[in-house]
Amino acid sequence: MSEITINTDVHSMELTIQSLLEGPLELLNSHLKNLYDSQVILRSILDKMENTLVKTGNNLRPGTFPIGGEDEDEVIRNERVDLDDYLKRLVRIRDKLKKIEDIIEVVEKRVNRMESMMIGDDDEEEEEEEEEEEEDEEDEV
Repeated sequence: MSEITINTDVHSMELTIQSLLEGPLELLNSHLKNLYDSQVILRSILDKMENTLVKTGNNLRPGTFPIGGEDEDEVIRNERVDLDDYLKRLVRIRDKLKKIEDIIEVVEKRVNRMESMMIGDDDEEEEEEEEEEEEDEEDEV
């Protein structure tokens, strides 16, 4: 007999349909598995984000959101948000920026004066007035 034996229980039309649909069905199965894996990853990311938001909400207003399996006091103690410290830091940074801005203004005036001297548009009276203004500003800083 020949090496290839055809099972007589399966109709030849069934074999034809199976051979035609096998590739697309395998591809569909692969896409469905990828979709499921993506959903699992997305779900874990969303769970982490939810936990972070709940902890932040409890830090801002203790006891607002119940946390399953965690002691509320532990959350508040470990991750307390202190807005007063942030506000003080912002005020210090603002003050430093104002000082830097004043220094930059003085430097710009000096550069402009030097530039005008190089061009030859130097008016002695204007220079003296600018120098007096700069000295007053430097004394303030």
